[in-house]
Amino acid sequence: MPSVDKMIENGLLKVSNMRVNQADLYEFEVDDENDTYVVNLQSKVCGCFRWSLLGIPCWHALACIVKRRLPHEEFVHPAYHVSTYAATYAPIFRAMPGYKQWDVQPLP
Repeated sequence: MPSVDKMIENGLLKVSNMRVNQADLYEFEVDDENDTYVVNLQSKVCGCFRWSLLGIPCWHALACIVKRRLPHEEFVHPAYHVSTYAATYAPIFRAMPGYKQWDVQPLP
């Protein structure tokens, strides 16, 4: 998740200039310098559609997450979690003994 962490870190730097109005527990209105976006933390959707496309909270969503003081990791799609990555490749990687323990096969 290093690149995801970097994206979120960069996004967190931008949220200080945004105005966040909370409509209810999960829905927010976020004003950035260009437009106003509706963000729903429960459905993980923002009007800019970046969150839906990437599975990583956009800047508008991060502004809401910061306002609610929630951990941003909970809002990243599971495909980006280290545990998912490890589970995906676990059957492929096998432990391998040192070369001194290899069976030597005669050449044909």
